Amino acid sequence: MGRDDGTVLTTRRARAVVAAGFRALEDRKQDVNNLNVYPVPDGDTGTNLSLTVKGVLEDLSRLSTDATPRQISALISEAALMSARGNSGVILSQMVRGAMEVLAEGGPLTEQVVAAALRRATETAYRAVRKPVEGTMLTVLREIAEASEAYTAAEDDGDGLYAHLLTAAWESVRRTPTLLKVLADAGVVDAGGYGLVVLLEGMLNVGAGEEHILTAVDRAGLALTVNRAAVLRGAAEEVLERHGGVRGGTHAPGR
Repeated sequence: MGRDDGTVLTTRRARAVVAAGFRALEDRKQDVNNLNVYPVPDGDTGTNLSLTVKGVLEDLSRLSTDATPRQISALISEAALMSARGNSGVILSQMVRGAMEVLAEGGPLTEQVVAAALRRATETAYRAVRKPVEGTMLTVLREIAEASEAYTAAEDDGDGLYAHLLTAAWESVRRTPTLLKVLADAGVVDAGGYGLVVLLEGMLNVGAGEEHILTAVDRAGLALTVNRAAVLRGAAEEVLERHGGVRGGTHAPGR
């Protein structure tokens, strides 16, 4: 990204990206639930995030393929708000609202546009929370936004913007227990932050033949960064193993 490659927001592209994110969340929602100790130990953060994204996908399925970026963005923003479930879903809906305010302007999805969308998403979500707490999904999004703003293609190692952001995202998740004592005491990473990155990672892994937001360079970079991100994700999953098991393990006290 960053080059004017003609990649713009379309209904088909939005459906494909959101569908891929939803599949990722559905596949790992119990993993997210098992991490859930903050702010409320009710073990449903993964479920709430998945249901929120499902609502967006359902509304997108009914949207005309001729819709403009402004119409697509408005629908996504409203659908996220109306479908939001739980604390994590409400915060995600505000992240979505902020990002859509930028994407509604249309035009190519350049590095600058992506950075602006992530920054607006961060600011909107922080404003929506009465007392923002660091070490949560807010922190993870903020650090992704900062990584996007710091990224320059001229200094890139060849992996592309999205590989860079994905690595930064998992690193941020890994650090969440250092920022929030309740996570450290429970021996977990933040469920909301983990779920957010599962969603973003899924959105970047759109199936073959589907419209996506990646250039060829970005796709190659993501392929190269799989092992790097997997190591960081693996650190979070080691926590899951200790705390009750991944994929169908015992239910930890949750969010």
